[in-house]
Amino acid sequence: YRENEVSNNDHPFFSHLRELRMTSISITDIKIGNMTRSDINKILFAVIGMSELSQTELLADIIYRKTGGNALLVNQFIKYLWDDGLLWFSFRHRCWKWDTKTLESKDVFKNAADLISQKILFLPTDIQLALKKMACIGSQCDITILLLI
Repeated sequence: YRENEVSNNDHPFFSHLRELRMTSISITDIKIGNMTRSDINKILFAVIGMSELSQTELLADIIYRKTGGNALLVNQFIKYLWDDGLLWFSFRHRCWKWDTKTLESKDVFKNAADLISQKILFLPTDIQLALKKMACIGSQCDITILLLI
């Protein structure tokens, strides 16, 4: 969980966590902070295979500024760049390319909830309706129950 997104001690998650801690189950909290520009640059360098670490610094800087280093948002923003053709492989130059000016103009989601909400809006209308119905039922739903609604 992310402390900044689930901060209320009355939240069901914290209630469940308190119950678990009262048992013999061992629970370890691992705090993971946001990624740095350097972290993002190293990942980009490793994934897209440029010959010099400095070649991905500008892209890493843009991604860092757009996402604040949130690992989920970094990952999703990179996928978005690929899906929209804003990050592409040039067979002629045998390397990855991107248009810095275009990337600078792109918005990114502020948190995971915004990201998921936006992704849902791109789903077909019938799928959106099914998700709305399922949300009324709970966190799990059998397809036969959904068909009855």
